[in-house]
Amino acid sequence: MPPIPAPFLRIPLEIRLDIYEIVFDKRQSHLPKYYLCALLVCHQIRDEAFPVLLKNDRYFRNVENLFQWISEGDPNHLTLVKKIDLRVSEDSWPTIAKFVRAPPPPKDPLETYEKNGLNSDPETGDLYKEQSVQHAKNLDKSGMSSALVQARLRVGQAEEARGVEDEESEVLSLASTWATLKSLKGLQTVWITFRTRHSTQGVDYGLEKEFVVNVMADTWHELRSLSFLGYQGPLSFLRNFHELQQLRFSGYSTSSPEETLDILRSLSRLESLIICRYPVIYDADHGIKTSEFGNYLSLTAGVIEKLRPLKLFQIMHMSDIVPSQHFTAPVMRALKTHRASLRTLRLQSDITIGIETLAELLALISSSQLEDLSLSLAIPGSVNELNVKKYLPTSIRKSNITIR
Repeated sequence: MPPIPAPFLRIPLEIRLDIYEIVFDKRQSHLPKYYLCALLVCHQIRDEAFPVLLKNDRYFRNVENLFQWISEGDPNHLTLVKKIDLRVSEDSWPTIAKFVRAPPPPKDPLETYEKNGLNSDPETGDLYKEQSVQHAKNLDKSGMSSALVQARLRVGQAEEARGVEDEESEVLSLASTWATLKSLKGLQTVWITFRTRHSTQGVDYGLEKEFVVNVMADTWHELRSLSFLGYQGPLSFLRNFHELQQLRFSGYSTSSPEETLDILRSLSRLESLIICRYPVIYDADHGIKTSEFGNYLSLTAGVIEKLRPLKLFQIMHMSDIVPSQHFTAPVMRALKTHRASLRTLRLQSDITIGIETLAELLALISSSQLEDLSLSLAIPGSVNELNVKKYLPTSIRKSNITIR
């Protein structure tokens, strides 16, 4: 006679999976430190619950922490990971810079160096130094393309395979560690933050940031949601994310508005756009020069107007010092082209919006088919009383409105 299952295992699997979702939800304030012990109850519960656990956000305080976690993980389990939150910390940049900017070694270094009558030592030789300087200049001029990223990784792996060991061994090992990112084949959501304030001594690591985002783009093609903070470089890497549905960024980059429009329109599944402007006090931490930030506006009202139909649009302007270049009347007018598809609108501003912007916002709301509306606004003092509810369309199912 087969053993009788424990009462919990007699519950339908669908309900057990819902229970696992609650148990492993890190957002629950009551979550005990020993909640992982649930995986030790029996093999069946572990097999059922482990995929649910891995679907939760995984936070990594630096790149090295991520690499170590991947290298120690079971390859079969790594494919179940769906979300990661990665911080590229200050201490990581010098090593990444050495790896990215190091020129590839000559195919026949001895012959090349002797032909030029120069020191043949690739570490101290004059020709190597000359190549290093020229390579760095070329990179700064041309930027970090996808092809260049792959080439640099291949060179690093070849050097490592040959057993190159010197003071740069830590740099060379980056080639294989970056390759381990491919283990996260099922990844769908990534939030990446670039920090460049401490230990950088005023060095601009823009090229290195380009390298990191291009590695991501060449590795995680199946991403559905991408958020990045502290990166103002070219947006061309986004073209590789063919499945991307949600994008969260500042709206600023070195890509022109025309380039930005072409890039975003190439994402056929993009339907959610979130624009974040964090308080000015965070700018220095993320390598942002506040006085120059506005010069890199790439997501303009004209771009928003011509995007593929959006279902969700959100602005999070958390600075009460710098005016928003997105929470404006032109952007509210641009959103009217998305009225037929737009279902969720979330707008937050810590700085007072203008009268014209307010008027355009109300016109947008009243003519829309919104189902979910969230507003947190500071309005001009000349507006004595504002009842937003009278502008809500009949399609609204959920609203959260705070007017200051």
